[in-house]
Order: sequence, then C-alpha cells, then structure tokens
Amino acid sequence: MRQNYDVVVTGGGFGGVVAAVAAARRGARTLIMEKGICFGGTATVSEVCEIDGAFTRDGRCVLPKIGSRR
Repeated sequence: MRQNYDVVVTGGGFGGVVAAVAAARRGARTLIMEKGICFGGTATVSEVCEIDGAFTRDGRCVLPKIGSRR
C-alpha cells in the first residue's frame, strides 16, 4: 500500500512529537516514525519523564484527535 505524506518526522522524541503535532495541526498529512517502543526518546526510556495523556480519565483515547482542527 502506497501513501503520500507532506511531512515525515523521523524520531519520536520530544522534538519529533512536537514537530509532528504542529505539522498535523496545520493540515499537513503527517507521518511520525519511531524505532523504539514508545514516544519521548531518551527522556522516556531513562525514566526522566514521559509523554503521557493518550487517554482521558474515563478511558477515551485522545491521540487520534491530535491532528484535528478545533
């Protein structure tokens, strides 16, 4: 399956996540690629901090809405 993207971000560290979110919010078809098992890069893997907030307290997933315009 072939897909086209306006922006491809390589790396899901804090900088990569911010870049991907910003591009998606501006309407770009965005792909973020991460070789590890989670976003946040070294900060997450080293247990310094983590990118959290994928779910609300009642269990709803909010990440699919990250690129939507409000």
